[in-house]
Amino acid sequence: MHATPNMRIEIDSLKLSARASRLLDAMRQRYAANSGRLLAVPEEADAWCDAALAAYRETAGQPACLRRARALAEFAEHGLVRILPDELVLGSQAFNPANRACPEKGRELAELGYANTGGHIVHNYRTLLIHGVSGLRARLATATRQFASRTDESAAFQLALAAFSRWILRHAEAARSICPERADSLARLAECPPGSFPEALQLLWFAHVFLHAENPSVAISFGRLDELLGPFLEADLERGRIRLDEALEWLVAFFVKSCEGEESQNAVLGGVDADGQDVTNFASYLALRAMDCARTFQPSLIVRLHEGTPAEFRQAAVALAASGGGNPGFMNDAAVIPGLQELGIPLARARDWSVIGCYEAAPTGDCYPSTVLGGMHLPELLNQTVAASSATEFPQFLAEFLDQVRGALQDHVLPACDSRWHHLCDHAPSPFGSLLMDGCAERLRFLESGAAPFNLGGINILGLGTVVDSLLAIQQHVFGSGALSLLELRKALADNLSDEALRQRLAATPGRFGTDGRASNALAEQVSHAIATMVLAERFGPGVRLYPGFFRFLADVHQTACPSPDGRRQGELISYGCGPARGVADSATALLNSCVHVAHDLAACGNPVMLNLTPKDCQGQAGRSRLEALLLSYFRDGGSHLHLNVMRAATLRAAREAPAEYADLTVRVSGFSARFVKLDPAIQNALVTRAEAEER
Repeated sequence: MHATPNMRIEIDSLKLSARASRLLDAMRQRYAANSGRLLAVPEEADAWCDAALAAYRETAGQPACLRRARALAEFAEHGLVRILPDELVLGSQAFNPANRACPEKGRELAELGYANTGGHIVHNYRTLLIHGVSGLRARLATATRQFASRTDESAAFQLALAAFSRWILRHAEAARSICPERADSLARLAECPPGSFPEALQLLWFAHVFLHAENPSVAISFGRLDELLGPFLEADLERGRIRLDEALEWLVAFFVKSCEGEESQNAVLGGVDADGQDVTNFASYLALRAMDCARTFQPSLIVRLHEGTPAEFRQAAVALAASGGGNPGFMNDAAVIPGLQELGIPLARARDWSVIGCYEAAPTGDCYPSTVLGGMHLPELLNQTVAASSATEFPQFLAEFLDQVRGALQDHVLPACDSRWHHLCDHAPSPFGSLLMDGCAERLRFLESGAAPFNLGGINILGLGTVVDSLLAIQQHVFGSGALSLLELRKALADNLSDEALRQRLAATPGRFGTDGRASNALAEQVSHAIATMVLAERFGPGVRLYPGFFRFLADVHQTACPSPDGRRQGELISYGCGPARGVADSATALLNSCVHVAHDLAACGNPVMLNLTPKDCQGQAGRSRLEALLLSYFRDGGSHLHLNVMRAATLRAAREAPAEYADLTVRVSGFSARFVKLDPAIQNALVTRAEAEER
């Protein structure tokens, strides 16, 4: 059901309730008092660690699946249950990431054999919301009869599900003395599927927190939030069980809870169903309105665009992005779906994709994507090529570079991926997470053993723009004019480009990536397609398909030890995502015209592009229309992703100098939004540098 014009007008006019405002204020105060960028509560982290330690001390020698299920049972019984004033959505994940928040206890856990996955996954919340805990229990009973020999696995699954039910009941018990009107509803959720929009939100949140309890980590994402919640919202609205302002209050409360203990929970809005039909509904618009009202830094919203996206929804999303705050980002069905099909995923399943963490796309609820399994540092590999090459022509040098990449992939990245996969299989089976993933509980097998229908391994590739510019400089200065020899370049890189005249000459190479230069565009296309194709060709383990993304989380800020032939010295920023180096682009149009040449339809693990714009760029209807036209043009030409920071560099500099005055300043960092003042100085400086270089 699509939102009618009158309904959209009503949604646009909704305001924060007094209760929602109090929830937001309380969260801001808690976050301001928190020392890190994750909103964590030490007592909750301690309680999680104590529960895990108790389980692992008592289960030495037992199979890993039973030990991890026992840890969940201990958490369900002894983890802290708190109900704060005004809370609507109950259950805290402020213990996360517990084993890192309590390093001494974390070390003991590791010595006892505990391990956890790195998150970066979207589970099948849909099945839980439709069938409830009792439906999962019935599925387990059928599988236990069918696979009677898998006694350990069956016991682990049943213990994990019982623990989840017990944890919900503990919240119902706590509610009886604090908000008794909620107690019976909460108790029903320990067995039954939700019967309303508020109950659906609550059960979704309970499951989400319990997944973090099983694997304290980040980038456990919500999936297609509007598709999950839309039917419940529409049924309640039709029957008069909820008003739109009440639904907004609940969704804002859910967003406030999402700011606990996580920084990269993605929630997707829009897109198509298995038949290619648009899925936009009331919840799609309400989620945009909730973010517009609340301006929380979580969840990270992604709007999927396709040819049938309603213009009103697209324009509402663009207006929210143009207003600043880093939400939402945009992704293109026409690029992402073919990228998933390249992995052997059927069209109907490829259409049902969600974003995991930052920008990584994967089918929802039947895929173990492992999106951060491996990585490659292209500038380092290029420098290794320069050090070893004796090429006399540029095509030969380029072939040597691609051979260097292939060698690194096959000799280093693949073995490391295989080792990591088997380590998780042996030490970190996830009985609760596997319950919420198609193909696992039905066979009493765990995600980490390859039980999901689709098993992927993300290869995160750093520095495409930096390498394209470096190759362009080599093509022109070494093999073109001959003004520089490979030996001289080799020595200059070893000396960190200390010859300033040479450095400037390399940095001033005309036609760099991001200027829509023909030569750099051709290099970007050739290099990205070659690397993506070689990654897609590899397999390992239980039928795991590797999938590439030209992005590596924060490595452009932190992994900058080597200089590069584009004139970048050691310690300076590497290009971000699949975009150009900082300060290269003359305009947003030129930047995007270059970026469309990247292999977007081969790289479903993430090809982000960040635009830094000023509020003046997006001012008024004319500014929003320009932004919408830019976005649509980029997607029509094949781009896969775009997100925005709408902020003046002067504002970021002021926030860096006077953080107390800018406590709520929210920026898009990468695949997540965050309060600027909570970021570590290296990330703050990177954001300031980018804004200064790209401010128009």
